[in-house]
Amino acid sequence: LTVETKENERRYLSVLARPQQSLQHGGETIVIGLARNISQDKKLQRIQVEHQIQTDASRLAALNLLQDTRIEKERADKAIEALSTSKNELELANKAKSRFLATMSHEIRTPLNGILGMLELLEHSGSNSSEQDKYIKIANASGEALLSILNDVLDFSKLEANQMTIENIEVNLVELLENIAFLYSQTAIENSVQILLKVPSSEVTVKSDPTRIRQIILNLVSNAIKFSVGNE
Repeated sequence: LTVETKENERRYLSVLARPQQSLQHGGETIVIGLARNISQDKKLQRIQVEHQIQTDASRLAALNLLQDTRIEKERADKAIEALSTSKNELELANKAKSRFLATMSHEIRTPLNGILGMLELLEHSGSNSSEQDKYIKIANASGEALLSILNDVLDFSKLEANQMTIENIEVNLVELLENIAFLYSQTAIENSVQILLKVPSSEVTVKSDPTRIRQIILNLVSNAIKFSVGNE
């Protein structure tokens, strides 16, 4: 039963009543009952219901979050798997490329070494004119430059395969510089550039990797000619 007080406050009552004939009132039927204020019980019940609703809502939110987390984890796992597959395919492609470069470089080096050997024999045959010796030296220098390029390709393959090695042997710097100057002499003339080489008359040797030194100096001289047209 719900009633309102004079202060307009709502009260909840629990009423137990039964009809009964009253002898004092000439046998009229009256109602005898007991009323108990259960407003606090109703308030506590309402609080419990609200708490249960909040708990259910929190549990539902947690379940949704867990489901979203599982979905995101599945997506992340698929992305990682795809990246791993791409990485493996890329590594296989790089290995195939390195093998191809190494094979091709080797196949070209073999006949080139034969050509360079024959040029050396021809140079020391003693039956050539000065003009022929000049042409032989140019051909030999060009072959050496081509061989250097092939060595660079091989080095690139070795770097990718983590098989790069560095030599530590005696290198005749004077001879090396003279060969490089001779090799680029014609290129320098074509670009109106003069190469001046000042080296000691005696032999100068150092311990290093001749291939790496040659590569460095070749690149320096090539760039110097390229960017110094018309100058020394």
